[in-house]
Amino acid sequence: MTRADAERAFVDALGRGDPAAVERFVDVYADRAYGLAALVTGDKQVAEAVVQDAARTAMRMLSTFNGGTTFSSWFDRMVVNAAYCRLRGWGDRRSDVSVSDAVPVFDEPSPHGEPMADWSALLDNPSIQPEVPRVLTSAIGELPAHYRMALVLHDIERLSPREIGELLNERASQVRVCVHRARLFLRTRLGDSLTGATEIGPEHV
Repeated sequence: MTRADAERAFVDALGRGDPAAVERFVDVYADRAYGLAALVTGDKQVAEAVVQDAARTAMRMLSTFNGGTTFSSWFDRMVVNAAYCRLRGWGDRRSDVSVSDAVPVFDEPSPHGEPMADWSALLDNPSIQPEVPRVLTSAIGELPAHYRMALVLHDIERLSPREIGELLNERASQVRVCVHRARLFLRTRLGDSLTGATEIGPEHV
């Protein structure tokens, strides 16, 4: 049985309410989706609601799954759409920092920003390495929703700018700008943490 055949059989069983298929959906796909939703929304409670929304939508739309992609990717798109709807309705009212204040402006008037200090050698320090994931996770949570979603989908979910643009109703070129500036923001935050620089104060975007 090919992968496509196996996934088709799983989807058919899920549509019939087969207990084993439902258990697999919850244990494998929904659990993974929660991690994606938490990264995209930056809020655990909202992430739980997103997964529930996406699961309900997926159950209603199982007949549209045609095997053109993996079931995991198909469901991830449900999660992203649900997260986007929640963030638009929620207004992402957390105190996000301004990306423009944290990284050089590359689109005006010069194509190049101010040079950043090279702190990459510090990453080899064993005492610093455990801090890196914590700092990066915290920095991702500080990003404005649009930047955060573009970054997570591109760098973690490995979607192309075109695919992300279709999900977010943006041009692929704008997605690339968001991802680039979000990466610079993370680099700045990580550099501030590693070098002990003063962090930029939070402010509403």
